[in-house]
Amino acid sequence: MILRKTTLSLIVLLLLVISEISGQCIGTLVWNDEFNGSSLDMSKWTYETGNGCPSLCGWGNSELEYYTTSPNNIRVTGGNLEIEVRAEAMGGSSFTSGKIITRNIAYWTYGRFEARMRLPEGRGLWPAFWMLPETNNWPTTGEIDIMEYRGDMNTRTSGTLHYGNPWPGNLWDGVDYFHTSNLATAFHIYAVEWTANELRWYFDDRLIKIETRIPNSLNPPSNNANVWPWNTNFHFLLNMAVGGWFTGTTNPADVVLTKPTFEIDYVRVYDMTTAIGTQWPYSGTPAPVPGKVEAEEYDRACDQAAYYDTDLPNTGGVFRGERVDIEACTDAGAGYNIGWTATGEWLEYTVNVAATGTYDLNFRIASGAAGGRLRVEMDGVDITGPVNIPVTGGWANWQNVVSTNKSMNAGVHIMRVYVENAGFNINYININTNSVLPISLIDFNAKNNTGNTTLVWSTGAEKNNDYFSIERSQDLNEWSLVANVKSVGNSSAIQHYSYVDPVSAYGKIYYRLKQTDLDGKYSYSEIVSIENNADLKISPNPFSDKVSIDLPNGMKEVLVYDLLGNMIEKISTTNGNNTVTIGENYSKGIYLLKLQNGKIYKLIKQ
Repeated sequence: MILRKTTLSLIVLLLLVISEISGQCIGTLVWNDEFNGSSLDMSKWTYETGNGCPSLCGWGNSELEYYTTSPNNIRVTGGNLEIEVRAEAMGGSSFTSGKIITRNIAYWTYGRFEARMRLPEGRGLWPAFWMLPETNNWPTTGEIDIMEYRGDMNTRTSGTLHYGNPWPGNLWDGVDYFHTSNLATAFHIYAVEWTANELRWYFDDRLIKIETRIPNSLNPPSNNANVWPWNTNFHFLLNMAVGGWFTGTTNPADVVLTKPTFEIDYVRVYDMTTAIGTQWPYSGTPAPVPGKVEAEEYDRACDQAAYYDTDLPNTGGVFRGERVDIEACTDAGAGYNIGWTATGEWLEYTVNVAATGTYDLNFRIASGAAGGRLRVEMDGVDITGPVNIPVTGGWANWQNVVSTNKSMNAGVHIMRVYVENAGFNINYININTNSVLPISLIDFNAKNNTGNTTLVWSTGAEKNNDYFSIERSQDLNEWSLVANVKSVGNSSAIQHYSYVDPVSAYGKIYYRLKQTDLDGKYSYSEIVSIENNADLKISPNPFSDKVSIDLPNGMKEVLVYDLLGNMIEKISTTNGNNTVTIGENYSKGIYLLKLQNGKIYKLIKQ
């Protein structure tokens, strides 16, 4: 999104939209430079020139550049600030470049600091977007490197804190973040959110690093009495060094200027005070109750204001950029689920309860380890108590866990799902005035056996229950009746049911329960699924005349190829377990039988 040609009011509006998309702690825009003019705005920046000599030649890093004010090295053009390295000698250095700072002009304690930039490329190039304190006694007073980069490593950036005793006792702690594309080809947003207790690094909308004051996360810990110096005014520095220890290049002959221009679209500062502690629904409006609350659609807010996750980054790497671990879901309906849960983690959702009353919470859960435990709080009050999560037999084996008859008051509330004991994935929560069925369904599962499917379900209580109907589908559109199972009818004890479906269809199979009352009313359960990749039955193989192949129900086609890749025959079926005979007209040799799922079998005609 290119904002630099818009008015400031439109910029602010669009930034609010961006903040809702990213979920980061944007806050109120308090300072910015969009680089829209034809020259550098000297009310916001000043140049820093030279090469550090005589007191700090090479700026203490064996750098090879001389910073100038020349438009050949630093200019505003086309809505961007451009810093360009040139191979020209000046002041005893082999290259010229540019550096600007806001010292004594603009400085801040805490906030969100970001720039949208496209990076250069070439060995020895070292662009940086960083901050130093107004009163600087490096490194005791601290340094914040929002982004620095080696031009010969075009998919890696670094974010670092410098601190500790004076050189050579200085220390640093940071992160190297590896990207999926060349950073010299596109603009990206690099940001730090800085509060009294934390510094958080972002790449676009992805949180990549956190440092905390309490408990102190610096590794190694500071060896100076000023253990956390990031509590005073800091200013910006934007520059592109050449060579130096960071680049591994200190010989001018080794520098390669592949793409020697560092482009900055904008630099912005936000006061996060108005954003901290504020959260809003993921979709913009509270989730309705009764209704389904998707686990991954927790509220938007500053980091840890509407969620708490113990590790970085988002382990699943999909859907959202915060630290919460989200993965693509294997349950019916696909979508996403929360995974890699850890004890003490929590998620919050803004919900709108339609009417005061009692509700059932139906959790869609999978657990491949030891199960776990959760609870649900409404506005800080525990409404469920401990909800035990059973082992479901795998991280992709989904089932329902129900907590019944929980009181909720009408109106908008903050609902928190708290992990008391880790070991489960959660897809969503269905909140209803009654269970998903008009009985208390504890679970409903399907297990794939050789040649059939075993369906099992349990109820916690039944009233006026007549029978269950098991229905099957292969496309979630057409459903067929498998069987009716008579129910207990009325019970306050746990009841267990099972049924074996003898049909073994090929591919993914979906099942659901239809529960019917004695008065004819009915309702449906959640959908469960299994994957049936039944093999072919081939006999005989090798063969001398012909070969018989049993095709499982649902397998639509099988292809036969020779070893040169030519298709010899296509076998199609739309019926049940069909047996086809092939090979009578084949020449002696080896053939390959390819199934829909990619499996390949070797046929040999002797």
